[in-house]
Amino acid sequence: MKNIFNWDTHKLSTTQKNIADFIEKNIDRLPYMNEKDIAAEVPTSIASISRFWSAVGIANLKELKSSLRDLDVSNPAKKMSNIFNKISDGDLLGDMLERTAGYLRDTSYKLSRDSFNLAVDAMSQAKRIYVFAPGPSEGLGSLLQFRLNRFGVDIQIIPKSGIEVYEAMIHLSPEDVIVLFGFFKIAPEIQVILDYAKELKCPTVVITDRLVSDLNDHSTVVLYVCRGELWEFHSMVAPTAVVESLIIAVGFRIEKQALANLESLQNLRRRFSNQLAK
Repeated sequence: MKNIFNWDTHKLSTTQKNIADFIEKNIDRLPYMNEKDIAAEVPTSIASISRFWSAVGIANLKELKSSLRDLDVSNPAKKMSNIFNKISDGDLLGDMLERTAGYLRDTSYKLSRDSFNLAVDAMSQAKRIYVFAPGPSEGLGSLLQFRLNRFGVDIQIIPKSGIEVYEAMIHLSPEDVIVLFGFFKIAPEIQVILDYAKELKCPTVVITDRLVSDLNDHSTVVLYVCRGELWEFHSMVAPTAVVESLIIAVGFRIEKQALANLESLQNLRRRFSNQLAK
């Protein structure tokens, strides 16, 4: 996952990472914003915004805006999303559909294809795939497990929290791959898993809605998905689309095995169709 700016997250506080993340996600809006606007949306204090510039080696907001003129930072996804969102207040369904369409466009624009391909490579070659999917991502983990299991992939869910995580960690090996979902606040279990996986040289794939975080330094591959701003209802449409894309891409890589397992599944259905209800 490539950012517009080269943030050194090791030197940034949690608040400063939130500010950097906001800047990365709102490049097209920054020329029209002042420090008060940014502080209100992060949210944080104006003083924190002012201190942020020196922390990242920028004189002030004016210098940041000036540097944007030299970068190709136009974001058609954001611009189109803003247009589509200006619809009738009485059409809630239409508003939600247009917003989620915007999240998909934003994800497509910012998710690195190289990173996606690296994730597919790792998953299709893994001896076993482990999935850590806490909270709202639990359904995504189940979807990934259900679909890849049909392809004959050895895939297991890591318990969501606490010391149960260790029960899965003891079985990890360098031939495995771990897929982790980390949205908004990164769960401490994710950090523990990533640290241990790094020691083992076990590849990790993190799916996150953070453009700026320590995940970039601690994981093998990071896949960005847009779920809306911090203060909005967090949509799972884009994460689901990326998970489904991973499933299909892995299926292509192991096509012979996948098709053989699906055929075996169909044969079992035919054989016992009179004994088990559909």
